[in-house]
Amino acid sequence: MNKFKYLYDDYLIRSANSIQHPPFRTHFIGHPMFDRIFKMEQPIDVQDKFLEEYTNWIKKSKLNSFTGLDYFPNKFISLGVTQAIDDYILFCFKKNLKLRMFKGEYPYARESSDILKNNKEIDDFKLLPGDAVLISCPFSATGDKHPNWDWLVDECTRLSIPIFVDCAFFGTCRDIVVDFSFDCFDTISFSPTKGLNCGNFRTGISFTKRKGKDCTLDILQQWHHGIHMHTALALELLKKYGPDTIPDTYTEIQKQVCDYYGLTPTKTIHLALGNNEWSYFNRDNICNRIGIKFPIGDLARGEKLK
Repeated sequence: MNKFKYLYDDYLIRSANSIQHPPFRTHFIGHPMFDRIFKMEQPIDVQDKFLEEYTNWIKKSKLNSFTGLDYFPNKFISLGVTQAIDDYILFCFKKNLKLRMFKGEYPYARESSDILKNNKEIDDFKLLPGDAVLISCPFSATGDKHPNWDWLVDECTRLSIPIFVDCAFFGTCRDIVVDFSFDCFDTISFSPTKGLNCGNFRTGISFTKRKGKDCTLDILQQWHHGIHMHTALALELLKKYGPDTIPDTYTEIQKQVCDYYGLTPTKTIHLALGNNEWSYFNRDNICNRIGIKFPIGDLARGEKLK
């Protein structure tokens, strides 16, 4: 076991919680938007503006390239990527599709899809017509594009299998290049939860080819039954801070932390990979993923690492 075992779950963590960037939190101290909203001088329902701004925000990244979003005819607000995953699971249930994932995927997606009664991971069983796929990008376990990404796109295109892509790590990553202009992509979902520290006021955007009764997000949006205050707060952050804020600010610090602990930096700034000594952090026997948000925060404040 690694010599840093005493830090596990307290300082070096199993979760993928993101770096807390202080300017995101202090931005709203004394912010006049709250007075304007509660005095009814500023609309709290900003869903249309949010969808427009968020789309442009994604395209502004100079460190990543997530193209092909213009191929999706619909875009909806969701309560983080999580609600969009719920919507996709319900869609698969209604269409009698078997939801498939790779080993190491986001645990919520795997556990909440239990209703579909299918646990056959793509790593072990081939894809078949009647399947559906959910994959994160950057991938939840490795903080990078999944090594079988290109194969997956080709195979799902050939078999007409829909793909849902969870892009929750966008805003915390660098050097990720993906093209969503293929027919197989059903939904691409983003959230500012990690990239703008919106975990306590969750919102998000989903680009999808579904609508109406095949998409609960569409129904909610038509009724304007949105998470309006969350969306208004995230919109303010989107206007001020770009999608590369976290990687621009913390990439060098990530490298210093990894050097200190003998880890390998990933393309997602708050995650690192360890060798066999780090088996406590094992993810489905494909890698040892370590969350390093706390040491990054300490080093950024000029404090010593533990």
